[in-house]
Amino acid sequence: MKAVILSGGFGTRLRPLTINTPKSMVPVLNIPFLEYFIKRLKSHKVSDITLAVSYLAEPIKDYFEDGSRFDVNLSYTVED
Repeated sequence: MKAVILSGGFGTRLRPLTINTPKSMVPVLNIPFLEYFIKRLKSHKVSDITLAVSYLAEPIKDYFEDGSRFDVNLSYTVED
């Protein structure tokens, strides 16, 4: 099964937390918020996930890479 997670946006309502951190990477109990979504999708048999990223996309890509650490296939689409 496949899924798309919208992970872009500036996160202006979360400032100052999102000045240098994408909103999907803001930690909740020391885990990036987005990681909870990926793990939940995995538990529902989703194996292919596309992350739609924009603002500060590199920290997201660097952290999640290809998704193998989470036993999923991750791909990225970058919006300008």
